[in-house]
Amino acid sequence: MIQIIDIVRAALGHLRVVDDEDVPTPKQTEGAITALNAMIAAWEGDGITLGWQPVTLPTQELIFPELQEMLGYNLAVRLRARYGVTLDPDVKDMADKGMASLVAAVQSSSHDRVSYDDLPRGESQPNIYGWRAGFYL
Repeated sequence: MIQIIDIVRAALGHLRVVDDEDVPTPKQTEGAITALNAMIAAWEGDGITLGWQPVTLPTQELIFPELQEMLGYNLAVRLRARYGVTLDPDVKDMADKGMASLVAAVQSSSHDRVSYDDLPRGESQPNIYGWRAGFYL
C-alpha cells in the first residue's frame, strides 16, 4: 500500500530537503500535496486523463501505485523553485522519461475512430484493389 506521503517523501528526498530517515513537516507535506493536486490537474487539462481525485491527507492511498516513481520525480521538479535548490540532471531526466511513458500509455489507450468521408469508396467494381478499384477502366 503506497500512501501520498511516500510520494511527498520521495520528491523532497530528490531535492535533498529531507533525508530517508526524516519525516517532512506538516507544512512541507501540505504544500507538496497542494502541488501534487495542481500538477495532475494541469496534466488532465492537457488531455492526460488519469481520473485523479484530489487528495487531502498524507495517509490516503495512491490509486495508481505504478505511477509512484514518476510522480515523485515530477513533483520534485514542480517543488524545486519553492525550496530554491538546484535540480540534479538525473532527477529532471527521470521526470521527463516518466512523463513520456505516461503520455505514450494514455495515447495508446485512446481509440479514436477516424473517418474519411471525403474519399471515394470504390464500390462499383468488387475486386482486390480496395477503394481505387472503382476508378480503373
